[in-house]
Amino acid sequence: MATVHIQQAIGNCAEGKKGSDDLQKRFAPKKDELTRKQQELTELEQKLQQGAKVLSVDQQNQLQRDIDRKGKDLQRDNEEATADYQQAVDQVFNAIGSKMLQVIAVYAQKNGFDLVLNSAQPGQVLWQTQKVDITDEIVGAYNMTFGTGGMTAPPTAPSGSTGAPRPTNTPAAPATKKPQP
Repeated sequence: MATVHIQQAIGNCAEGKKGSDDLQKRFAPKKDELTRKQQELTELEQKLQQGAKVLSVDQQNQLQRDIDRKGKDLQRDNEEATADYQQAVDQVFNAIGSKMLQVIAVYAQKNGFDLVLNSAQPGQVLWQTQKVDITDEIVGAYNMTFGTGGMTAPPTAPSGSTGAPRPTNTPAAPATKKPQP
């Protein structure tokens, strides 16, 4: 068994680094535009605060409407830019990820691993051989234990045990051992 932090592997491979750099360059103009709009909005808010005593009520109201409009526009533009960027990141990572999974499979086979898990998401299998799939054996064991004729009572757990019944080929825990919560 082995683990791979798949996101880290994708981001640190040469193609992943290049893809990240390309995305940064591609989205830099939009980031700069959003920064400029944020600065404009901040300046308007400061102007409203500083001019509260010298601006007429109509001027203050107009300035507040401009702030509200620019704030909504900035929020919408920011949300659109974030969605566009995330979609582009997903495309790059998915393209590299499919190739990375091929590399993981070849590496695991050559090095005798039967199971490769994603260490970034515990339990997520990245690759496995058929040897680790025990579904048929479990079905057979179930049928031997309970048969096919319907519901029968499951074997009872040893006294003091709180867990599920143990398989018959595993020795029971010593009587002095306390059950785990």
